[in-house]
Amino acid sequence: MTMPDIAFHGQRSLSDLLEAERSMRAASDETVRGLRDVLLSVANRLDGKRMEALRHVDPKIPGNWSAKQWKEFVDAIPAPDAWGAMTTAAISMSNNEENSRYVEELKAEIQNLMVDLENANTRIADMEKQQEAILLKTVRKNPVELKPMPSTRPNGYVFPPLDALVHEAESRLLLFPNPPGKLMNGLVSVGSRDGKNRLIFLQRVFVSLFALGARGISNTLELNHLVALPGEAQPNSGSVGKVLNDIEKNGLIAIERFEMSEPKSTLKVAKLTEKGEALFKGLFPKEKLIESEVSASMQWAHNDRFRATALMYFAALARKRGYYTSMNSNQESDLWLGRGEESKYTILVDSLTDNRSQALAKLNNGKTCICATNKSIMERVAGNCGVSGIGGEATDLETILTHKYVDITPNDPLWRMTW
Repeated sequence: MTMPDIAFHGQRSLSDLLEAERSMRAASDETVRGLRDVLLSVANRLDGKRMEALRHVDPKIPGNWSAKQWKEFVDAIPAPDAWGAMTTAAISMSNNEENSRYVEELKAEIQNLMVDLENANTRIADMEKQQEAILLKTVRKNPVELKPMPSTRPNGYVFPPLDALVHEAESRLLLFPNPPGKLMNGLVSVGSRDGKNRLIFLQRVFVSLFALGARGISNTLELNHLVALPGEAQPNSGSVGKVLNDIEKNGLIAIERFEMSEPKSTLKVAKLTEKGEALFKGLFPKEKLIESEVSASMQWAHNDRFRATALMYFAALARKRGYYTSMNSNQESDLWLGRGEESKYTILVDSLTDNRSQALAKLNNGKTCICATNKSIMERVAGNCGVSGIGGEATDLETILTHKYVDITPNDPLWRMTW
């Protein structure tokens, strides 16, 4: 068994133990509440006036009482020979000694359950620390050398490279609860899946919601790579492509097609629905909900779907090559790219009337960076820049879209021209 396998199975065993402990804690907590209700009922019958007086001062009483406080209350109840001032209901009780003994037994039982709860909480905390230790020691099967994000970068949200996202998703999957618990069972239909296939599907929902909600990823090119992690499937397989459709049928996401006419291409994007956002917040309470890339792209493009599609495509193809990306709201540039020592502001050019190259060069230490929608525009704009004495780099969507997305690696060049 390899190190990743050991880590995974150790994590799953701990998850099973944690789930069992949490179930025991919930059962103990429910029993404590039930016994407290019984104890309150007896207390009201024995000394109801004093109980009401105390609750008038503090409405939380006796719900916030410890076993010691219950004992103090019961010990102060008058002895049987002094019960003349008590309620009629209390006087009518036939065996006061038996009632007192019953109260004492309830107090003892509550005290024992509270000790059990404290022990369960301690065991859970210890096992959660073990989970974290296993997570830190996990070795990836195919480690990827990721170049760091440049220290100089825009103030806006930065989307991580696909390999960084995959690495993070793998770590998140180690924390997937097994069994999944009531949260996912109640909100996600697995269809006819059972056993291992049921678990894999729920893990795929889990990692998809994380990428969509916590990282803002929208395009299905990247999402399919993450969906393929559970079960170790191929990102471009039919079974993986069907998963997002099934998640949409669950009402957790909405999938939409964005199309470009030149170059002719279609990009499928997904967004969380209200139900999906609610489940995301339940699964990842410490994560901030990030605006989706498709929403940000449409805002940047002033609802021009062609330009929004072109920008999302270019960003996804750059991230597959190891770049961090960030959309820019300034007029001089459209997309920031960063990788290691590289930090570049780029523009998306879909016509020869775009004259931002000179202003862009001021952001890039005298060089311009262009992504044209087709080869012809790229060559014309690059030629004009050269004549004007502006150096730079350029690429075009028409060409780089001919490469299969799944085959692209961080070693593949993004720029097709340098001058």
